[in-house]
Amino acid sequence: FVVNEEKLNGMETLWQLALSSKDMIVRKQATNFLVEIYTKIGPRLLKFRKQYVLQFLECCLSNIDQNLNSPDIIMSGLNILQIFIDKCENHKAEQVREEDYNAPPT
Repeated sequence: FVVNEEKLNGMETLWQLALSSKDMIVRKQATNFLVEIYTKIGPRLLKFRKQYVLQFLECCLSNIDQNLNSPDIIMSGLNILQIFIDKCENHKAEQVREEDYNAPPT
């Protein structure tokens, strides 16, 4: 899937599921879905990529900050952040490979 809308309904609920669901399968699926939403931006929204990254970081760090008395939520937040960073690095590496592949021969 590709995200083509600037504002999506249900994001707060998705964050809560990713951070604090008692069901680890639900927590993992919500985490993966959050990361996909923030990294699979459609062509229409590519100019907002930096804002999407900043929004993700703000949401993640804000949720951690609001739950400093809950080690489980802090660990979940850090896990979400790590998965997001890994996904962004993989995406960047894919772009570099595509640019190399599409570059004219020298």
